[in-house]
Amino acid sequence: MNWLIFTFGTFICLGIFQILQKLGAGRLEPVAMNFFYQGTAALLMTSIFLYNVLISGKNYSLNKAGLLFAILMGLLIVFSNLFLFTALKNGPVSRILPIVSMSFAVAVIFGFLVLNEPFTWKIGLGLGFAVASVFLLSS
Repeated sequence: MNWLIFTFGTFICLGIFQILQKLGAGRLEPVAMNFFYQGTAALLMTSIFLYNVLISGKNYSLNKAGLLFAILMGLLIVFSNLFLFTALKNGPVSRILPIVSMSFAVAVIFGFLVLNEPFTWKIGLGLGFAVASVFLLSS
């Protein structure tokens, strides 16, 4: 299946998710919001995982490195969401989310420096435009 379909699905889900983050930020404290939304996600993923293993017979190969990455990702998402909900509770979504969305630049630079992915003039120019647009949107 084409990766682009999944990319646009992610785009739509995250766009709606970000709107809901702002709408919910003032209604629950950041820790409570994080607990309930991630608890919901954990229940859904547990159901999907158990269905795949128990009903579909899928065999997941688990290894220490993969589990370590998953745990680190979990820790980082908890802290990033606590920071984000606190920011959204106290500030304008139109300034906060453009800054937060620049997190992709960290991944692009990491890919270039650590994973030896290509860094072309187009990527550099794109990053420059992204930084400029975030500056304009958040100032």
